[in-house]
Amino acid sequence: MARAAPILAFEGEVVELERKATELERLSAGDVDFSREAARLRQKASALLRKGLAKLDGWQALQLAAHPSRPGPGDLLVHLLDKKAAVGAVRGDATEAGTKSALGELAERPVVLLAYDVGANLHSPSSAQVQLESLRCALRAVALAAQLGRPLVILINVLEQGSGEQVAGELGRLGLALADFEPPSVVVVTGQATGALAHVLMIADEVLMMRYAVLGGFSLAEVKAELYDHGTGLDTVAQTMIMTATTAQESGFVDGVVDEVEGGAQRDPGQACEILACAVNEALQRASAIGERLAQRATRAKLARGYKER
Repeated sequence: MARAAPILAFEGEVVELERKATELERLSAGDVDFSREAARLRQKASALLRKGLAKLDGWQALQLAAHPSRPGPGDLLVHLLDKKAAVGAVRGDATEAGTKSALGELAERPVVLLAYDVGANLHSPSSAQVQLESLRCALRAVALAAQLGRPLVILINVLEQGSGEQVAGELGRLGLALADFEPPSVVVVTGQATGALAHVLMIADEVLMMRYAVLGGFSLAEVKAELYDHGTGLDTVAQTMIMTATTAQESGFVDGVVDEVEGGAQRDPGQACEILACAVNEALQRASAIGERLAQRATRAKLARGYKER
């Protein structure tokens, strides 16, 4: 897979140092050995990357979560399952990866996995019809998992709820289905999770966030109002309206953070999938008794209803 293009200021220098190190390693042969210089450059690149990541502001964190080369829910679904058989797929326009569901095995554990990837492009919001079809795809996946008695794993990258009575109705049905779902369920925020839809999808036994994902309680309409009606700068909007994975865990919105490779999953998607698979499997193993699970989901459902009624 081609190396991810840099999107943050400090990334450009990191990529250049890594390029030089790779070239020196290629040129090393026989009596000519550049390995020490290549190692020095890689150490310098790693230190620069850590320094940049430690000082990310809200807008930079949002950029990293929405990195064009970052593996989305659909990409992760394909890599996570040992054996898969697609049971439904909905695609949006060219800016969206779409919503997909599959059944298969995760570390030899039979599961149903839902990859929900809708509306994550701020400038190209998904249509109400795409959102409606995606909600129905999600409902079918939940129903299948319940029928088979399999754990449900949901990977989400969602920016908005959408509008219209039909979308609201299907969203309510999905919330009830997730709250009443009896087998274990785990949700992972892989990129962005904002708006009422994200809150409904997070009705689960355990909610995890990938290290460089972001969480917010805002809707697309609220962002646009801040940007265009109130004249708020984009960096200020991002800084005040989103939470990083660490902040979300400290605030109790999510239960755990899934580590990523240094600099983000886009730098090594394969390793990111391996780390995620281990984290999800461990979360499923922690699943408590059915009564405790339903009580936990009821609490999350109450939070989701509170957001929808704001």
